[in-house]
Amino acid sequence: MKKYLTLVLVMTVLAAGAVMTLLAWDSERRATRAAFDVTSDEFVHRVESRLQQHMALITATGAFLEASGSATTRASFQTFVRGLRLETDFEGIRGIGMALMAPASPAGDSAIEALIQRSHDLDRPVWPQTDQLQRAVIVLLEPQDDRNRVALGFDMFSEGRRREAMLKALQSGHIRGSAPVELVQEYTNEKQLGFLLYFPVNRALNSPVWQDEPSGMGGSGFAYAPFRAGDFFRSVLKSFPDGFIEVEVSDTAGDVAEVLFRTPGFSEGISDAVMTRYVVAAGREWTLSVYPGPSYLVTPHVYTALIAFISVLLTVTLAMAMRWQARAMAAVEALNAVSQRTIGEKDLMLQEMKHRIKNSITRILAMARQTAAHSASLEDFTASFFARLQAMANAQEMLTRSRWQRADLRALLETELKQVFGEQNAGALLEGPPVELTEAATQALGLTFHELATNALKYGDYDTGAGTLSVRWRIERHDDRSWLRLDWQEATRIDTSKITKAGFGTRLIDASIRLELGGVIERDIAGDGLRIRIEIPLT
Repeated sequence: MKKYLTLVLVMTVLAAGAVMTLLAWDSERRATRAAFDVTSDEFVHRVESRLQQHMALITATGAFLEASGSATTRASFQTFVRGLRLETDFEGIRGIGMALMAPASPAGDSAIEALIQRSHDLDRPVWPQTDQLQRAVIVLLEPQDDRNRVALGFDMFSEGRRREAMLKALQSGHIRGSAPVELVQEYTNEKQLGFLLYFPVNRALNSPVWQDEPSGMGGSGFAYAPFRAGDFFRSVLKSFPDGFIEVEVSDTAGDVAEVLFRTPGFSEGISDAVMTRYVVAAGREWTLSVYPGPSYLVTPHVYTALIAFISVLLTVTLAMAMRWQARAMAAVEALNAVSQRTIGEKDLMLQEMKHRIKNSITRILAMARQTAAHSASLEDFTASFFARLQAMANAQEMLTRSRWQRADLRALLETELKQVFGEQNAGALLEGPPVELTEAATQALGLTFHELATNALKYGDYDTGAGTLSVRWRIERHDDRSWLRLDWQEATRIDTSKITKAGFGTRLIDASIRLELGGVIERDIAGDGLRIRIEIPLT
């Protein structure tokens, strides 16, 4: 349950952090978008401002033409346009000119051609052929350069899009723009789409059609300006750093949108970041699509990153804190369990000590009674009783050194033999694998070895060096249990009449092996020695 609670808390904090990060990201995204909205509006404002400036030039040109009337000459018009300083102060405009209205007739064409000849010293026919009743022929266009010279004599009324714009200008009396067209000045391979602005001058009231043949520049017509769309919009973009914004401008006044201009880096696949604005350009609707360019410095999402970092840090800290708390609680529980187990073990040890002390006292009392019953004097009792107590003490000492768990069989044998025979062990041969004895087996075998060694010293001739003692043991398997088989063999001259009677020592050995350990003991007594076989279970 605690594990799931930790997981729920961590996931809750993580989810809260994710929500806060998302909100911060959305807020910064909105702020970035709002900042770019300002940039987009600034671009639109500059387009409108530049367009208004050019329209003001055209209006001024119309006023000049109407004021000059028939006194208008190419020289005066050239001086007027030069004073406007188009090349330096009004980038984007191709020039300013006048289109003279005339009937579409041989006489009208001849009059226009003669006017161009006189003004420009240029033999230029009116072109192209037309099916309209009227013509609007370019007779003035400044500044004069190779591109603008090509346009002289061109009948703009013959082309549908130009004619539509001129008729709207006549009807409204205001400047009107054309749909996207290819200017007649585009005679090179580097072509651009363009548009034209028209302003009517000396127009006949209530009628867009003139009947009289022109006799000079003071006739009715249009002050107009041709624009190369690419040059116009690039002049606006000069006020922004290179690559700051990507732009696409489309004329959407008609049924089908037509692209007027597009920066090289503009991609139609980007939709989320595009800002769309609309501009009314002299009666035409332009749609401007703008989005940040590669050099636009988008404000990094600092707060988003900071909140995300804090959220992750808080989540990790919480997870680690809960993990440490869980470990601390587990450690406390483990310590409590160890304490309880230690208390239990201590109580068990106390109970075991009480039991062992009681058993030891009982055994000592029994030994005392039996020893007293078979002792002729107090001295015999004292010697026999003290020797048996020493055997018990030796076994107890070995158990104490092994922390009351197990004692080594060989070490127990050597200890008891040294006690009886001295340091030489009567030259006894001890042979067998390492065997660890339990506490009960150690106590019982300790007394047994003491009694056997005492009898060997008492009835054998080990004091003369004629007797030998060998003790061999091995591990055997019976009924899926491990048994210790020990063979005690004495090679000595024995007076069998003295040991055939079972005394207290014999009964003590039988009680230890058979009753305490559940083992077997067999004796074989002959004149040349004694053989004893002991088998006890180890498990």
